[in-house]
Amino acid sequence: MKYRREEVCARKVFRAPYVWQERDGVLEACMPGAYLRFAAEGSELLGVGIDRRFNRGCPANSMPVVEYFVDGGPVGTAQIPPPEPDAPDEYPLILAEGLDPAVPHTAEFHFRAANLMLDRWSDQKTHLRIGGVLIGEKARLRNAPRRSRLAIGFGDSITEGVGAVKRFSGWDDLSANRAPGSWFPLACSVLDCEYGQLGTGGQGVVRDSPAMPALRHTWSRYSEQASRLNGGLLLPEPDYFFCAMGTNDFKTDISEPLDIEAEAGEWLRAVRRACPRAWIFWLVPPLGMHDGEIGRAMEALRAAGDDRVFRIDTASLRAGFDRRAKPSRYADDGIHPNGDGAARLGALTAAAVRAVLERGGETHFQ
Repeated sequence: MKYRREEVCARKVFRAPYVWQERDGVLEACMPGAYLRFAAEGSELLGVGIDRRFNRGCPANSMPVVEYFVDGGPVGTAQIPPPEPDAPDEYPLILAEGLDPAVPHTAEFHFRAANLMLDRWSDQKTHLRIGGVLIGEKARLRNAPRRSRLAIGFGDSITEGVGAVKRFSGWDDLSANRAPGSWFPLACSVLDCEYGQLGTGGQGVVRDSPAMPALRHTWSRYSEQASRLNGGLLLPEPDYFFCAMGTNDFKTDISEPLDIEAEAGEWLRAVRRACPRAWIFWLVPPLGMHDGEIGRAMEALRAAGDDRVFRIDTASLRAGFDRRAKPSRYADDGIHPNGDGAARLGALTAAAVRAVLERGGETHFQ
């Protein structure tokens, strides 16, 4: 079936905030969780053009995994094939065809999983790059629907969605991982937020991961090469700023003593400078690591006059996880939430945010 290509940076194509870096008309995402939404009328098909120029040399089992759905239909999943030596730069991935052109159609496309161990921070091998959206020859784009609020969320493998599908056994099997199934997108759905999801396995506030430096060095950047801030500000300013860090901030491989409380406080002050009015929430890791330090850092900011900084307690779910990495109710390996665990973390987060906002006079929830 014939189609035509529209530029992915067209105004009517909605891109998840804070995660897509635009380079020469192509959108690039460093970490799983990024998504696009677009709509068309008069179209028999919808698809996306995957730019694979920088995926050359990436093993087939480490190529980006994506998922998508059209008009609220069933979710499709695909792993992008690595480019052959003489293959075109852009790979057309058809999301749906045989559609009724008499009615409009909407597609949502997500970066589901990627290999952590190929240096996602400074090497583009495992990045997802989108060059265009594909629609019928006589079709035209229409404005994609958008939610009412904006959120950004930072975390480790729990936020990345590692082990959300089945027990995680290693980065050579990406089928265990699903970024759209982690706690953060679920909470954002309840809160009616478009979101930027920035979870990477192994990362801590202070401790570097195998894939990228610690959060204090990376939160303000798309990748090693490009800043996420504009004039020192995160724009557009998010309504909600989330962090779910702490699990990986242990002392192994760190040459200097950890001071999570001080580092968390310094980082939160930097976030506040970049987001002067955002509500900031820190979700305590479900295993409870550094709960006290996180709480004290946030209380210090509140004592200094910042009344939009809140800790979200996860103690009520802690019995469903296991620090010994043994299978438990909410985590098939005791640590990474399964579907049930992610849903409960997301629900707990959304309920906590609603309670805070209602106390603060924001009653926009129905």
